[in-house]
Amino acid sequence: MRSVPERNRDLLRYVRKKKLLHCSLAALWAILLIAGAVAYNNAHRTYTPDRLMTGWKFALWVVIAVVSGALIFRLPKLFFDRPFEGIILRAGISHSYSRSADPGSAEYNFRLNTVLLIRTTDGKRKKIRFEEKSGFFQYYHEGTRICHFSGLPYPLADISGLEAPLTKASRAADTREDRSLGNYLCVACGRLHHIPDVCDSCGLSVIDPKEVFGKEEHEKQP
Repeated sequence: MRSVPERNRDLLRYVRKKKLLHCSLAALWAILLIAGAVAYNNAHRTYTPDRLMTGWKFALWVVIAVVSGALIFRLPKLFFDRPFEGIILRAGISHSYSRSADPGSAEYNFRLNTVLLIRTTDGKRKKIRFEEKSGFFQYYHEGTRICHFSGLPYPLADISGLEAPLTKASRAADTREDRSLGNYLCVACGRLHHIPDVCDSCGLSVIDPKEVFGKEEHEKQP
């Protein structure tokens, strides 16, 4: 399985910090719920035992606190997300929205998602979904090889089949939005760039696909 290039090790530190943050928030959530149960028992000591959070009820409350914290802060997704490589069989767009908001109100939350159906290198089919960003219709398309890194939301595409990145002169002469975005993706925030340097949106390094998929394949660009 391909790994993050040596010069992009800041991405691995980013994933570790994200896991630590989510674990801390989940633990804080569980502690607050458990502390609430203890405070309830202390404030109602005159109640009969069947009205207090004791015994099996307290144990169940602890389990609920821990499990709910893990689900709310997406710990299973963070810790069970496995890297994989494959070919895009189908690329599409879906939408999501907040059911609690009125479609006519300002709080109505509508979001486009990129949906990819992938055949992995071991022959399995896998569907992944992530937030749609500008330029993804050009970056992810059928037949493109991609590599997903654990803990990073946006899979890296082998750009050898895409148009070569524009030079400064040609970019100035071409005003089309899709071409002005570039082909180098920040796998942390989804921003497209012209060169694999540092992302000007999140400050993390941008992976050069040649360091992942191999230089010789990228030299075959038309």
